[in-house]
Amino acid sequence: MKQPTDSVNSLTDSLAVHDFIRSRRTRVARVLSWLRRCDDTFGYANLGGTDLAEAELAGLDLHASNFHKTHLCGADLSNTDLRRCNFRDADLRATVLRGANLRASNLRGAQLHAADLTGANLTRASLRGAHADQHTQWPDDFDWQARGVVGD
Repeated sequence: MKQPTDSVNSLTDSLAVHDFIRSRRTRVARVLSWLRRCDDTFGYANLGGTDLAEAELAGLDLHASNFHKTHLCGADLSNTDLRRCNFRDADLRATVLRGANLRASNLRGAQLHAADLTGANLTRASLRGAHADQHTQWPDDFDWQARGVVGD
């Protein structure tokens, strides 16, 4: 079984992560192909500032990964392990996070307009300064205003 750090190191060593992900023609196809070869385990990845718009990442193990300022608009992250991830200032507009585990994740300043967080685990997640609108779907009984989310 591959260790999360082995997966990250082999990707970092063998590919110029920022360069190929930023290539609009191949960004999502190559990342997804590589992630699937990692037996759906890709924790501790540094994907900060990358463009993963509309990516199909449902069901992956991406715990403790860095998505700081990552563009994930319209991506499918449903039922994904996102524990302790950094989504600070990330673009999560219209992102599907249904059933995702976001326990102890940093979502400060994230754009959550029209995001679907139905059934997501937001225990100890930091949401202060995140932005949402009337189309954002929250887990049942979740008080987003008490958690510091800004309504736009």
